Amino acid sequence: EQGEAQAALQADLRAELDDLNARVAADEQRLARHGMDDHSERLARLEGLRARAAGLAAVAVERQRGIEHQRAALADHDLAAGLQAELERCRKELSAVVLSAAAADSDRLRLAQMQERLEADRAAFGAAWGDAAGFGAGAVSEAAEARGELSALRSSIELGRSEQGRLAERLEESERRLRDLAGRVDGHRAELGRCNDEIAARSAELAAAESALSDASDALEGAVEARSAAEGDLRHWTARSEALAMALEEAARGVPAEVRAAADGVLGLLGDLVEVDPGLEAAFAAAVGDAVGAVVVRQAAAARRVLDSVEAGDAGAAVIALEGSGDAGAAGAAGAPLQRLGLEPLRGRVRAADPDVGRLLDVLLASTVLVEDDWRAAADTWMRHPGVVVVTPAGDRLSSRGWRLGVHGAAGLRPALAEADQRIEAARTACGRADAACEAARSGLAESRGRVDETGGRLAAAEAAAAAASDAINGAESDRRDLDTTSSTLRDHLAETTRRVDEAVGRAAPIEARLPELEAAEAEARRRRRGAAEARTALDRRASEVASMAAEQSATDAGLEQRQQMLQARASELEDRLARHRSSRAAATERMAGLEREATVLDTLRRAVEERTGVLNAGLAEIREVRRRHSEEVRALAASLDDLRRRHAAAESRYEAVRQDEGRRDVEEAEVRTLLQGAVERLRDAYGLSPQQAAEAPLPELPDGLGPDQRVEQLAAELEIMGPVNPLALAEYDELYERHELLSGQMDDIRAARRDLNRVIRSIDAEIRTVFSSAFVDVAANFEVLFEALFPGGEGRLSLTDPDDLLDTGIEISAKPSGKNVKRLSLLSGGERTLAALAFLFAVFRSRPSPFYVMDEVEAALDDVNLHRFLKLVDEFRADAQLVIVTHQKRTMEAADCLQGVSMKPGGS
Repeated sequence: EQGEAQAALQADLRAELDDLNARVAADEQRLARHGMDDHSERLARLEGLRARAAGLAAVAVERQRGIEHQRAALADHDLAAGLQAELERCRKELSAVVLSAAAADSDRLRLAQMQERLEADRAAFGAAWGDAAGFGAGAVSEAAEARGELSALRSSIELGRSEQGRLAERLEESERRLRDLAGRVDGHRAELGRCNDEIAARSAELAAAESALSDASDALEGAVEARSAAEGDLRHWTARSEALAMALEEAARGVPAEVRAAADGVLGLLGDLVEVDPGLEAAFAAAVGDAVGAVVVRQAAAARRVLDSVEAGDAGAAVIALEGSGDAGAAGAAGAPLQRLGLEPLRGRVRAADPDVGRLLDVLLASTVLVEDDWRAAADTWMRHPGVVVVTPAGDRLSSRGWRLGVHGAAGLRPALAEADQRIEAARTACGRADAACEAARSGLAESRGRVDETGGRLAAAEAAAAAASDAINGAESDRRDLDTTSSTLRDHLAETTRRVDEAVGRAAPIEARLPELEAAEAEARRRRRGAAEARTALDRRASEVASMAAEQSATDAGLEQRQQMLQARASELEDRLARHRSSRAAATERMAGLEREATVLDTLRRAVEERTGVLNAGLAEIREVRRRHSEEVRALAASLDDLRRRHAAAESRYEAVRQDEGRRDVEEAEVRTLLQGAVERLRDAYGLSPQQAAEAPLPELPDGLGPDQRVEQLAAELEIMGPVNPLALAEYDELYERHELLSGQMDDIRAARRDLNRVIRSIDAEIRTVFSSAFVDVAANFEVLFEALFPGGEGRLSLTDPDDLLDTGIEISAKPSGKNVKRLSLLSGGERTLAALAFLFAVFRSRPSPFYVMDEVEAALDDVNLHRFLKLVDEFRADAQLVIVTHQKRTMEAADCLQGVSMKPGGS
């Protein structure tokens, strides 16, 4: 049912959408049909007709003008007699003009005489009034300058005095703030002194506690190290004892039975046949080497049989035959030189019960000496006597065939094994003592840590209070320095203003004293200038009259000459016109007749054009009315089309919502099917029931007051409370307990390390504040000097964004070049920003010098003037440091002591 309803709703929406689309298409077609192209074409045709009518009207007017002109020409032909009369009159006027020109000569003579008298009067005026005019101008200008300068000085004095009052008020305010800051600083210093006393006391306590903690930690470390060393020694000597025991057991097996049975006369192993003084077993083993484990036989034939037996048994062995091994006399002769050299022969410390074995020892130890010391003393002995073999009680052997330290034979195993057993016992005793020392050190360390933590907390609180007081003092000191600078500047400015006011008053006094005299001279000069002006005015009036008379005479002469020329030209023209009129009269009469015919035709055409224009105007009014109606219809259709489009969009949105609801229901239906299928499968797998059987199964009884859902939740909660059974819980608990103990110890170490780090951080922070404050003061002072050097007349300074927090504060650079009211670097040009950055960079260099500096194209944006300043600054630094500069500027290259060039080539630089 839901699907059918959904399909019906979708069909309705699709039908509505199709209807809307059809209506939109119909409206668009109507708009296309009702376009204004036909109206535009009709208007264009109408405008063409009106242009043609206007052209025809213009042609008619032009034709009418031609007719009028021809008519005027015919009238001129009729007036030929009048022209003849005018010609006679022009000739009479020309004769009168000639007579008037002869009469004007007397007037020109009189005008020349008047001009000569005027020039004489001007010369007399110059001689009488020239000096007066110059004197008057100088006196007037001097008085005016004095009054202007006095007015400027008085204005300057008033401004200076007002500036003095303002500066005095600002200076008084700065001094008052300085006094307030001094009181605040005293209070903060008293608080800081109290905090420092408390810090000293707490520091002493903390130092004592830390000393105790350090002692306890050192004791614990020493105990742990001692225990570790003792355990290491115990493991080392236990392993060594076991290895030595195994080696000794291997070496003490004696002569094999098959070797004894193979031949008669086998005495045994050489090591078993001799007796060595206690402590020299290793020295004897080193002296005889592998022979200490050799089988000793009497005859050489027996030695051969022993070797045959050893070879047959695939075993290795050494055999020594006493037959032919040397004689005692030779051995005694060899030992005597050793005693004469002050050396002790080893043969005297080794004995044998069998004489034959003794002779063998004489041969084996003939040139062997014993040194009762370490291998270094033995090496010294051998270097003095390189022909002997030197051995030590430790088993070291030095001979011309090589040096060897220690012995690895069976003779040296027994004392080494005894030493290893003694070391094992000593190591076990040391381990016991170390364990007791570790327990005592741990308890002492825990107690010391508690005291250090308590004392550290108190010291941290005192240091925080001292830091706050110190920061407040630093802030107040910074404010005081700023106020001192401001007050000094104000005092200097006030002194400069007072000096300028005094200078202005001193300059104004003599000017005020001279001003009456200058004003009197100015009045006299003005009086004389007025007399000169009146005389000049009279001369100018006479000059203007003479000039006007000369102009009138010139005009009269020019008029007469022009009148004469005009009359002559007029007479010539009249004669020509009379000649032309006689020849063209007939042609004009013929043209007049033709033009009158054309005028009649054009008049008729004009009336027709006017009628057509009226018709066209009426049609134009009708077309405009139709266009207005069409425009209204188009607007109505556009409004209807917009409404249909809105309805279309709303229908599409509703259709999309319905489609989404349908998709969501399909997803929910699929989920329900999946849950149902899972429930059926669980019934069949877990209980072996079909859905019908599960539905027909009897329900369990429920407690009173509980529903099925509540009972299911109750049983699930009980199962969750019971939880799974873990048989390894005890082992996991032991493992977790050991890990807890380990982590607890590590946490204690971490807490101690954190306290140490906090103490180090506090000391480092204090050092950073001190170093940064000192460096900032130096850099700020050097920056102001270097900025003024790079920007003559400019001002630059460094300031802290947060002076109360020197660890997190930023630095602001204020730059004001000369002639600009700019203080932010972002508002400067590229070259100005480069110079400001260089000023800051070199301020750092000057405050904290370095042996050399490296700069990469820092002057690329500078012009010639600023580049010269930069090079001058570089020249100041080159005396104390080496500068390496990467540059493209030619002047920078010329200023260098050494130039290295880098050029590019294909594949690299």
